[in-house]
Amino acid sequence: MSTLRTKMIELLRQDRKREYLNLCTQDYAEAVSIAQEIFPEQYKKTGTGMDPFDSLYDKALEMKERGNTEDEIRILETAVQNGSAMPYCYERLSILYSKQKNYKRVYEICMKWFDAVFWKLPNASTSSLRLLERLEKLREKQNNAIITSMRISLEKANVKGIPEYIKKLRDNSTNSENFENFRLEGRAALMFSGAGFCVTMRESPDLALKFNNEEFYAEVKHFRKKEQDRIDDARMSDPNCCVDEFGPYLSPYGDTFQLEGKYAHEQVYDVAKKKINQYKEHAPNILVIESSSSCIEDTEIRPAIDMINEDVSSGKCPGLAKLICLMRFVLANQ
Repeated sequence: MSTLRTKMIELLRQDRKREYLNLCTQDYAEAVSIAQEIFPEQYKKTGTGMDPFDSLYDKALEMKERGNTEDEIRILETAVQNGSAMPYCYERLSILYSKQKNYKRVYEICMKWFDAVFWKLPNASTSSLRLLERLEKLREKQNNAIITSMRISLEKANVKGIPEYIKKLRDNSTNSENFENFRLEGRAALMFSGAGFCVTMRESPDLALKFNNEEFYAEVKHFRKKEQDRIDDARMSDPNCCVDEFGPYLSPYGDTFQLEGKYAHEQVYDVAKKKINQYKEHAPNILVIESSSSCIEDTEIRPAIDMINEDVSSGKCPGLAKLICLMRFVLANQ
């Protein structure tokens, strides 16, 4: 394996987008050759007439020349919603929406580009860098607004430990995954406060809780969106999905076994076990599951609890006895 190939794969694995894209720009010819091996299906779609924007390109340019912004946006949105691999659609839409000061839609368009695979193709690296720059600026503004809103909400709820928590948010504002994890700790704190608990935010476990003079501790775990979610979403967005000669039918979703080698409830159990050292000794502990993935729902909690109880009763894993509750926090209105 070439040095460049190893470096590209490592940067992708670590989600270091800017470094990956800069590398592709610097060693363009070799990077294209490597990417064609790594992403053969994506290269089949580009430049073969299979892209939804291929048939719309001339019309979009015509609307641009006429200054017909409304129809140009409509055409570009059609291409984007149908999974176009053409970065022009996303760049042009982000420019048009920025002119309209519709920054929420600009952010969504940029995120849609980076949620797909096509940004990883070196052919799109220059456009992807521009979209990444726009996304990072928007994310900085968005995160600052989130931090301010969270601080105000926590103060109103009389939660303790706010300054240290806000510092963690600010220190991780450029790392989207860490920032989201810490943000959800704040949401969990507000949930417990709203239920009548006195809440203190801390390092580990994440929350100290008090109710009727009884002390509890809560550790928060966030399950991010999974690759299986993207596969399920793409399948279900296909108008021909879930329909056969007998009519529409219910389609299964959220099966993580094929991609990850474990069922979702087993992953919840694994998390409970890995966090044993973070549970407070000689105190009741709660594990709060927050999930952005459709693979982790309420139905996964019960079998995970059964596995935990089995380990405790058999003596296989006595550390799990520190855990008195496993609960899922529904992330409505994220």
